[in-house]
Parts: sequence; structure tokens; C-alpha cells
Amino acid sequence: MISSAPDYLPLSFITFILHFFNIFTFTNYKTRMINDSHHTILGYSCRSLFHTFMTLMKLQKEDLVIVTTPLHHTSFRNIIELFVKPENIHIIKMNDSYNKIENLPEVDNCDLVIITHLFGQDMELNDFTEFKNKHNCLFIEDRVQGGYIQSYSDNIFDMSFYSCGMDKRPVALGGGFVNVKQRNTRLNNIADYLQEQTLSYKEETRCERFMFLAKKIPTFFLYNCKPVIYLLIKILNFFNMSLLDFATSYRKKNPGFAHDEYLKKPSNALLKSIHDEFNNISSIENLYIKQYNKFKSKINLNHLNKYIKWNSDSELLTPYNTFYVEKNRFNEFKNYMKTCNICMVPNPTYKIFNHGYEGKDIDEEFNNSLVYMPSLANMSEEEMEYLAHKINLFEEMVD
Repeated sequence: MISSAPDYLPLSFITFILHFFNIFTFTNYKTRMINDSHHTILGYSCRSLFHTFMTLMKLQKEDLVIVTTPLHHTSFRNIIELFVKPENIHIIKMNDSYNKIENLPEVDNCDLVIITHLFGQDMELNDFTEFKNKHNCLFIEDRVQGGYIQSYSDNIFDMSFYSCGMDKRPVALGGGFVNVKQRNTRLNNIADYLQEQTLSYKEETRCERFMFLAKKIPTFFLYNCKPVIYLLIKILNFFNMSLLDFATSYRKKNPGFAHDEYLKKPSNALLKSIHDEFNNISSIENLYIKQYNKFKSKINLNHLNKYIKWNSDSELLTPYNTFYVEKNRFNEFKNYMKTCNICMVPNPTYKIFNHGYEGKDIDEEFNNSLVYMPSLANMSEEEMEYLAHKINLFEEMVD
């Protein structure tokens, strides 16, 4: 049995408690930092900052036209669809592994290119400088599930969005930030707008921050505490309840962020947590690297490339142990994992756009083939060996 949930909070119990103590701070923390290359704007959440940015874009041009990747986090997809007409959303065709963009669609005009990175690594890009110069458009990236935390994944990007949620980097149990390059006056004005609007929102109260953190207490123990996970699985087995159904239901009812009413000014408690956690990014990334490399060494390489088809030389810096399971074997794989007492959650993170477009059926099939397995970050070597062994056995059975 694997005592690891399909998610993980990369923080210690002491650090978790310290976020509660931050509620009592009386220091005013900055929402904007400026260095030689870019501005960093802190906000209540990543989606809050992105929504504010899209509001400005809509004010500047009513009929926005964008070019974008097909898969996004639910919030980004919903915000894009809120501000951009379906016929003005042009979808990029990905490679089969969904980790590389070779060409951008041919369009008459373009205001924004929005790229969402997937699976804890940065998307491979060709040189799109000619496209950018031709359309005088902004290049935006969602690096919540990107590679190593840095200002940008590629120099072509003008803005990079990051989350500081419960399972992100840095993990401030809330909040987000965006880096805005100091390329020109237009981008400086965007940074000014993001800061001014964020400060104009109703501020998160100490009570609201406390309640937000308090709701994470059971999540911390269910995701991080191996004895609790072990006991839960045993209880579910005793009552003949589905581990998959429980995990899916819990994630849905206990998200790490606010689905609604997220246009808020971050409290000083939240800002302190964000500033403090910037120092812990490298330790989180080192953990993910170490655990992923351990698992790679234990599983058949052909099986690894089949289930983690976006696997490349880069590390997967994410707590989500995402697998790709072919459509014709999906139910068989799910039932097999159930008999092995291994938790598996159908993709709860990524969504495709609602409007029709060429290649949508391919994107939809890929998206529906993604599942979350137990998080490698919280697995012992024995548990990794068990998972790898069961994968190998399954492949022998179906072959």
C-alpha cells in the first residue's frame, strides 16, 4: 500500500503553523518590487492578477484577439473565455507529448500570446520574434506548473504569472505574483495598473485569512502525514469505500484557492507569508528533483515514457505525479489501481476551451487521459518500487 495522496504540501508542520502566526503581524509589506529587469507585483492570487490584467486589456481594446495553448488551469481558461470572444481565441497545435510548440497559428492580427506550461517543466519554444514584431503583441506565460522558478522561461515573454498556493512554489498557502518586464512604457503602465487595482480591492481581513488557513488543517494531514493517510485507506477499505471517489470528492470540496470573490487586496499576513516563502523555493525544487529521479531509476524506461510521455531531460518540478493513460485502457488501468489499493484521480487541473476548433478532439482525448497518481514527493523508496512494480505487471498483463 502507498501512504501518499495525489497531492502534497511542500512545507513542514512548523512552517504551516508559522503562517497562522503571520496573522498577528502589524508590519506593512510591499505589493511591488522593482529591479533592473522587471517589476514583481504581489496579489491575493494568481487568478486575481490575471483577471486584473485581462480587464486592462479589454479596456484598451474591446475586440481582443489571442493565440494560446489548448490546455489551461480552469481559472485561466474561464477568465480568457470571459474576456475574449470564442472566434478570437486561436489554438496552438502542440506536439504529441504536449511539451513543445513548433509554430503559432497564422492570424491576421494578434494582441496576446498566452502560454500555459504543463507538468512541472517549461514548454519548448522556437524563435517567435518575427511573429511578435509583426503583430506587436504581448507574450504571456502561466508558469504555475513550469520549470525552475526564475523571472521568465524565455526572453520572448513580457509577463510571467505564478501562484503561491498550498502546493505551489513558493507555498505561502495563498497569494500569487506576476513579473512584468521593463521593456517599454506600455509594460510599465501595465505594472502600474496591476498594482493600483490590486490596492483598490477590498482587503482580506485577518479573520478571513485565519479561516482560509484553518480549512487547510485537514488537508495538511491528509496530504502530508503518512500515518493519517495509511489509517484513512484502512478505514475506507474496511467500509468497502472507493479510495478514488474519496480523493476526487475531497479535492473538489477542499481546493487550495478561492473559486469566487478572488478580486481582493492581499492582507499583510498573506504578504508576509509570500515574502518569507521566497527563501524556500530551492529546497522544494531539490525535493522534487530527488524524488523524481529516484522513481525514474525504478521503473522500466519504456513504461516511463508511455505513462509520462512528456518526460525529457528536464526535471518535473511539481507535486502532481501525472500519468497519461491511453483511452482504450483507461478503465482497465483504473480498476487495476483500485485492486492494488493505489489512489488515482482523473485530471482535476487542466481544461480545454468550450468553443469548437480544429484539433479539439485530439486535445480533449489527451486531457481526458491524464490522471494523478500518489505524489512522489511524499513517497518512500519502497513505495516507489511498489508503484513501479505494479505498473510493470500491468503492462505485462495487457501485452
